[in-house]
Amino acid sequence: MASIVVSPEKPLAKTAVRVTFTSLEATTNHVELFATSAPLGSQLRTDIDRANSGRHLVFNGPSSGRYDFTPDKGGVYGFVVQEVAHGEARANVFQGDRAGAASPTLNAQSSVSVHVGEKLRLKLGQQPDECELVACVWGNTITATTVEFYGFGSPALENPTSLRAESAALNAALVAAVGGLSGISVDTALGSIAADFVTTRNGYNTHVAKTTSSIHDNSDELRRLGSGYVADDPIAAETSINALRQRFAEHISTMFSLEPPAVPDPGDPLNPPLETHDSPDGKAAFMFSGAASSTQSHFAALADMIVALEIHKANTGSHSVADDDSVTIASPLLNVHCAWFRALRLAAPQIPIERNSGAAKLEQLGGFTIDEQ
Repeated sequence: MASIVVSPEKPLAKTAVRVTFTSLEATTNHVELFATSAPLGSQLRTDIDRANSGRHLVFNGPSSGRYDFTPDKGGVYGFVVQEVAHGEARANVFQGDRAGAASPTLNAQSSVSVHVGEKLRLKLGQQPDECELVACVWGNTITATTVEFYGFGSPALENPTSLRAESAALNAALVAAVGGLSGISVDTALGSIAADFVTTRNGYNTHVAKTTSSIHDNSDELRRLGSGYVADDPIAAETSINALRQRFAEHISTMFSLEPPAVPDPGDPLNPPLETHDSPDGKAAFMFSGAASSTQSHFAALADMIVALEIHKANTGSHSVADDDSVTIASPLLNVHCAWFRALRLAAPQIPIERNSGAAKLEQLGGFTIDEQ
C-alpha cells in the first residue's frame, strides 16, 4: 500500500510542501495523485468542488517524482494515490500500428493525507488586562514551534493589552503552565470542565463548612452549593459556574451565618447571629465578569473562582487561621487560565525605559490613557 513522505514533516499554511511516494508496488513506475478533500476556503477545495468526479488531479508522473504545493489553509488534505505500471512498448509492424503501444496497468489505489498545522489563539483575561495564548495543532496534538524553523515560538503568550498584562505574561509560573501544553493531546489539554467544576464546588463546600482550627467560628452551611449544580453541558456550565460564584460572593461578604432552626436576629439577645468570619473579605474579588454562552468564558470564570477561593482561604484577616486545603485542577488549559489570574494579581507596575515614569504610573495606577497627538 502506497504511503507518502511529507517535507517538512509538520508544515503550516503558506509553507511550501513537498510530497514524495514510498512503499509502492514493485512494478509501479508511474503515479497519479488526486486531491479528494481539503479545508473549507482553500484553493484546493475549490478545485475539488469544480471537478465533476469529486477529485482533482494534482500530479501525473513517474513514481520517483514529487508533488509540490503551498497550502493556503491549515487542516487535513486528503489524496488518493493510484499506482500505475507502464509496460515496454514493442516495435510498430507498420506505419500507424497502435497494437504495440504500452498498456498501463492499475496496480493499487491508496488513500493518504497531509496534516497542515493550524495556528490558534485564545484570549486570556478581560479588558483592560488581556493577553493571547497562541498554540499550533497538528492532528490532535499541540506541538511546539520554534522561531528558527517557523518564525515564531509556541505555545506562547502574545499581544498583552496593558503594561500590567505585559508584566503578568512574564510570570514564571504562568510561562511554565503555557509550556506544559506542548506535546500533549488536545483532549488532555482540555480535560473535563465538568469534573473540575465538581472538584471546585466540593472544595468550596468543604471550606464553608469548616469550623476546625477556628477557620470559621461557625459553619456557613446555608451558602453551600448543592450537588444538582453541574457543568455537564454548556448551558449547565454557565448556570452552575455563575451560581457557585454567587454563593462564594455571599460567603466572603458576610460575618454571620443564617443557620436553622431559628433565624438569627441581631436585635434579639436570645437569638443572636452566628459569626462565621472575623471580618468580610475584600481581597478575594473576582477579576472576570462571569460565565456566558462561550466555552472560553466557562474556563475563565471557573479559573477566576478557583483563584479567588485560594485568596480567600489564605486571608487571616477574615479567618483566625488560613485554610490550607487546596483544590487540584486536572485540566492543563484551565490551569493556564488560573495561572493568568494569579499572575495578574502579582503583577507590579512596569516602567519601560522609553517612557516617562510618571506617565506610565498614571496609565497603570490612575486609569489615564495616552493621547496620541
